[in-house]
Amino acid sequence: MNYIKWVLLIIVGALLGWLLVEYMTVHPLQMNLFLFLSTLTAVVLVILIARFFKGKWTVPLAIFLSLIAITSSYLISTRVFLAEGDDRELPELTRAKGDPGDGHTAIVYFTHGEPETYNPIGWINQFNEFDRQDIPFVPLIARPIFIHQLRSAYLKVGSSHHRQMHLQMLTSLEEAYRLEGDTSTKFYISFLDDDPRPDAAVIQALNEGASHIIISEVFLTISNHTAEGEELVKEINVEEYGAILTFTGPLYDSDTLRSMFVQRAADHIGDTPTDKVGVLLVGHGQPDEWGTFEKYSIKLPSYKQGVYYSSPWWPGGGNRNRPFPFKKISDLSKKPTLTQEGGLFVLLEIKKDDYLALLPIGGNTLYSWFDFDSNNEKLILK
Repeated sequence: MNYIKWVLLIIVGALLGWLLVEYMTVHPLQMNLFLFLSTLTAVVLVILIARFFKGKWTVPLAIFLSLIAITSSYLISTRVFLAEGDDRELPELTRAKGDPGDGHTAIVYFTHGEPETYNPIGWINQFNEFDRQDIPFVPLIARPIFIHQLRSAYLKVGSSHHRQMHLQMLTSLEEAYRLEGDTSTKFYISFLDDDPRPDAAVIQALNEGASHIIISEVFLTISNHTAEGEELVKEINVEEYGAILTFTGPLYDSDTLRSMFVQRAADHIGDTPTDKVGVLLVGHGQPDEWGTFEKYSIKLPSYKQGVYYSSPWWPGGGNRNRPFPFKKISDLSKKPTLTQEGGLFVLLEIKKDDYLALLPIGGNTLYSWFDFDSNNEKLILK
């Protein structure tokens, strides 16, 4: 009988740890049930210790073991919760491989998304992605509390209108196409953290006979979000099913978007001279697995030839670099001693006696460098 009470103590403590995680993460319709069960189990645990454990050292030991059981069960339950798979359904891909389709274009509007009502899958994916990239973000023990706060926010506001706003944007886009006389292009909505996923939208487009699928990435910058969506879509191998796949890329280099930013700032300047005004663009983001925060494709003017300066010791020996002449960007991929990462300086000859020098400039906490995309003849700033 003496050892049974210790076993029972550990079981009740473990049960309480599991119930606490469930209470903080379940659907709002279930949270009251798990709150009641958690409270009841905590009361049982207190009664168990007070009734069956006596003595100067026995009570502290019982409390210590119960806390160990609660914490261990809590952390294990948190791991199980974070391991939940994405339960969003994918439609069956019924199109035969090599089928060229019926010739129409499909535009898949792809953005971050946010469920209309409480659903933690988006943050579960985010936690797991940060863990894979070794990015510190909310300690494991605090993640159920984070999800609990997310649920509380949903209960406070009722629902999110994020989805409706993007549906309105997609409807406006389709109407603009129809006004231009385009009656064949089909439009699909997709979200990273809501239904449907981008790969689900692409499968639907394939099943409906699309010959060209354009993924319109409604993100401001290149980030892990755009990369995750592209990976989901690429796993389908669209080309095997006779269709062309194109990604538009994010909006950071959109002239239209830039003009909108400028105009909105101008609307609030008043009588202040423009040379006294600064515009701060505020966004959110995190580095990828290589520590890169942003990537920018540089639009180069026409040039006769250029020199790409790169350091084989980069980033440790950036003060030592070597010149690599080129006629076009793709020539750089043919340089056997050139390290692609770590471009420190680029010099272009535009015409005789007319040169353009490009220097990536860093800061106190970040540094920048050049890279190149030889397949698309692009110079990349990272």
